[in-house]
Amino acid sequence: MIHLALLLLLGIGPSAQKTTWMTPESFHLSLGMKRSAVVKRLKKDGWKWEKGKIESHMVIAYENGKTVTLGFESDRLRSIRFELVDFFPAVKAGFREQQQALNRKRGSPGPASNETVLIYEDRKPNVHVVVVADVRTDFGKHGVGFLVVRYFEPAVITPDPATGRGTGASR
Repeated sequence: MIHLALLLLLGIGPSAQKTTWMTPESFHLSLGMKRSAVVKRLKKDGWKWEKGKIESHMVIAYENGKTVTLGFESDRLRSIRFELVDFFPAVKAGFREQQQALNRKRGSPGPASNETVLIYEDRKPNVHVVVVADVRTDFGKHGVGFLVVRYFEPAVITPDPATGRGTGASR
């Protein structure tokens, strides 16, 4: 028992809260910020980033197995995606932790939610939480899964003046 207490005090072993970093507030960011304000904030806090695979994305390597992807549209921050890659027990525990934290802040998730997907769309920003811990995937065969928590502004359908149909542009 003393050994377990010592390991926990030293930060070795299971963490009580693996996903507290997975919020916009942890990075002093909020949706709608101008790209220049985001860059200024990240520089001030000492974060380094690189362009994502998509031109409008910036990726922050938070630490081993943890990344943050910032999505911009029209020079504004429109989505913040937190990604955790780890062994199954850790990503499953992180999913439960995020569910508890979001339930405290926002109430129960929407009716389309299930044991691997949580959908909070009752107010802005929308939040989706997804865990993949499937032994049928290439990573899963090695016991590795991932957890994604995405904060985003919902898409606004704007009518195309020529057709009257929605364009699906995100706002």
